[in-house]
Amino acid sequence: GRVPGKATMTTWPNAIGSVFFILGAYCVYLQLINIHIVADTRQKTKFFSTDLRKLLHNPHATAEMDVTIESLIGTVTNLVGAVLFGLAAFVCVCPGLTPTVTVWAVGLPNTLGSILFCIASV
Repeated sequence: GRVPGKATMTTWPNAIGSVFFILGAYCVYLQLINIHIVADTRQKTKFFSTDLRKLLHNPHATAEMDVTIESLIGTVTNLVGAVLFGLAAFVCVCPGLTPTVTVWAVGLPNTLGSILFCIASV
């Protein structure tokens, strides 16, 4: 039969863990967009990159950031995958999900996130 509290004990830790997973992926992204800043300069750390829009239009701009396109793709796909995983993890916390919501708000983000993790690892 059903084990009382099983859903709560599996969904909430997963959702809370996804927050730390997203923060970790964001820290890697933060490092990527600030890699060109030398430690002894007085440049301010960026927390979001306007350079990302420039890179999407001009992939050769990675040379200006001292970043390879592979690093950019890996970092961004990992971050987006983590966000999708987190979305699905928090949707699972909601009680009474319909099968349609489960497919679109849990299954699809988990599948896309997994594909992005695979791309990021290559």
